[in-house]
Amino acid sequence: MLVGQNMRYLLIVLFSYLLACLVPKAIATPQRLLVPEARELWGGDAVCPSVGPCRVLAVAHRDNALLVFEIEERRAHWVGRVATAHHPDGGKWLDDTRFVAAIEFDQGARFGRVTSQGVELAERIAVGFAPIHVETGALCGSDTTDLLLSPYHGNEMAIVCQSEQGWREPQRLVSCTSPWYPIVARSGTAPVILAGCRDDQTLARWDRDASGSWQWRALAQFDQVPRQVALSADGRRLYVALEMGQRIVVVDWQEEPVRIHQIPVPEIGNIAVAVFRDDTVAWADHRRLSLRRCQWEVRQCQTQELPLTGEPMRLRVIDLDRDGHEDLIAFSTNGGTMEIWFGPLWQENLTGDRP
Repeated sequence: MLVGQNMRYLLIVLFSYLLACLVPKAIATPQRLLVPEARELWGGDAVCPSVGPCRVLAVAHRDNALLVFEIEERRAHWVGRVATAHHPDGGKWLDDTRFVAAIEFDQGARFGRVTSQGVELAERIAVGFAPIHVETGALCGSDTTDLLLSPYHGNEMAIVCQSEQGWREPQRLVSCTSPWYPIVARSGTAPVILAGCRDDQTLARWDRDASGSWQWRALAQFDQVPRQVALSADGRRLYVALEMGQRIVVVDWQEEPVRIHQIPVPEIGNIAVAVFRDDTVAWADHRRLSLRRCQWEVRQCQTQELPLTGEPMRLRVIDLDRDGHEDLIAFSTNGGTMEIWFGPLWQENLTGDRP
């Protein structure tokens, strides 16, 4: 009797295996959500609270407004809108309800928050120049969320440190010219600032010395504009989006001397870049998003493409629908809107380029 039961069990397992091999598996394809209420955007950010839906902040440059949406069941639900001074450019969430935006005409940062009534503006910090972007990171302490504002034009940035008493006076940093979109990284335990400098066509690094002052140096020089940079998942490499030049660039920025890898690509250039957990890299150009998995040592890439509505000023990778797959938000201008591509975005069944 026991032998017969074991035989039946083995036959069931064998049949299930053969069925799994023969029957085609359902293939999850990326789903696209367009949010036409959020148009002509120059920046934005997303946050996912521990409880409740994820929230997206969209910075409407031409409409002089900040918009907030909640994402539930792959749909965007309106939370609120606040008007700002002329030309808001970039924005970041500080926590689940508070955000900050860079405002050109304000020559500084403006804070806001989500309330039970919608969205409202709060205090303002002046930095003395027209900022194009605000970044956050632990720049003044190991567990602080500080601000880094970069100029639309000029060779100064500003750090605003957070303390228990509130925001301190801005600290000005000398920089290369027009470091539009700096990011905050770590070298060991020390904070580091990295940015592509638009007018100098330079990749730059800032380190804090023993006196607390920040000093910058060039890591690389290009013959095209390095528009944006993004860190690899492990923080060891820096992906650089060049506006033109028909190539993509990665820099081993923590090595001395730095190593630069370049791979030719068909598109003219890229203006935005973002990285997924598995180091798939999203490179964005006008109306096109190129997902790439590259072997930099042998200069080979797999590429899959997705359409965009306009010119993507910023990209954000985050799991908005909490299904375990990272999604991508494109904040676009020049006819573009906010659009969300829900993952999984990389299609394992495809080989070569996806039309």
